[in-house]
Amino acid sequence: MNTEGNGPVRRLSELNGPVADGHADSRGWEVHTADGTLAGTVEDLLVEPGSMAVHFILVQVVKELAPNETMRTLRVPIGHADLDAKHRRVNLKTLSHSDLGLLPVDRAGVGAAGAGSQPAAQPGGEDVRVVLSHEELDVNTRWVEAGEVGITKRVETEQVRKLVPVEREDVSIERRPVPADITDFSPRTEGDVTYIPILVEELVIQKRLVAHEELVIRKTRVTEEQVVEEELRREVPVIRGPDGPVEVGAEGGRTQG
Repeated sequence: MNTEGNGPVRRLSELNGPVADGHADSRGWEVHTADGTLAGTVEDLLVEPGSMAVHFILVQVVKELAPNETMRTLRVPIGHADLDAKHRRVNLKTLSHSDLGLLPVDRAGVGAAGAGSQPAAQPGGEDVRVVLSHEELDVNTRWVEAGEVGITKRVETEQVRKLVPVEREDVSIERRPVPADITDFSPRTEGDVTYIPILVEELVIQKRLVAHEELVIRKTRVTEEQVVEEELRREVPVIRGPDGPVEVGAEGGRTQG
């Protein structure tokens, strides 16, 4: 039978027993590669009959990733598998979907090379596929703290002079005779002009009031300018950098203190 290390391995389905403590029976679980691709499902496990320790996972590969039917079942060394029992999932933490072609194909009755062993000739003249690995340099960058900037603000006072237009009303008074057609001597307003009749007494056979003149009051609007002085405040940022305060100029430029 197939061997792993120094002992023979057999399919768990042929032994009808539980796997060793610390190992998981992952049959039926989904298998995903390191780049998140669904590779297939666990068809069976290759275990050592004596200890029932799992050495290989037999993966039934999806048709999209298998070039032909003879490549549908692959042997994945248990060292390449990360078992997620909570989600019933096997993650191939070191293999991408393009690396699946490097795994040995499981063929009934054909031996597989153990870890660190050389491939041996197999009955029937079939070849043994050995996975070769190499290291790649993965260079990344990360953010580190280089310093800090402290920002406060101060209040500046600025003297402002501004001309503000202010309106007021003036009254002009004109004396004139009352028009002859005026019979109502009560004050009246026409537009901005108020008319107030002035009554005097005159001697007649009977005393009576006779209006002889009236006051004409007109309002005119005069605009004049007054000087208003007031203090206005504004906020200016105060920036502190690693080397001290940073002054901000009127045009937004920065000068190092």
